[in-house]
Amino acid sequence: MNITNSEFILLILISENEEISGYKINILIEKYGYREWAGIGSTSIYKGLKKLESNGFVESSLDITKTTKGPIGKKYIVTKSGQKKLQEELKSGLSKTREHNPRFKIAFSGIDLLQYDQICKLLKKRILFLNSEYKRLDRKKELVEHNILKVRMLFEHSLQAIKSESKFTSYLIKQYN
Repeated sequence: MNITNSEFILLILISENEEISGYKINILIEKYGYREWAGIGSTSIYKGLKKLESNGFVESSLDITKTTKGPIGKKYIVTKSGQKKLQEELKSGLSKTREHNPRFKIAFSGIDLLQYDQICKLLKKRILFLNSEYKRLDRKKELVEHNILKVRMLFEHSLQAIKSESKFTSYLIKQYN
């Protein structure tokens, strides 16, 4: 079962902050600047929480400690199946995402939820993935019509972005070693 980027962020935040309300999740998303690069709005938070709960990835309980005005909210925790899904998504996001894919950034935001030795292995796997994507695109570039500048430049843009992403991932590995 696939989860959206919003649901992925929610799983990370709930896992990092056990028994957290949707309101507090919204505050953290704003505080960490996740709206800027992950495309998660207030509405998608509550829709995502509902979907995660219906899929059994999170459970909720009433927030009886709430002291502010308004309806009683819910507190969320990640279930065992939610933890399993989260681990799968973190591993995939760190090792198998193309350049400019927000999924990598989301996975990176939850990197502390992985074991230290896993992090370096996944980042090294990412470099191998990016290198194979670079080679694949470079071969494909040779097959397209060469006299159309915009087509060549679109390929070149992707190739340069992959190089940059690979360089950044190498830098991350050094930081974690």
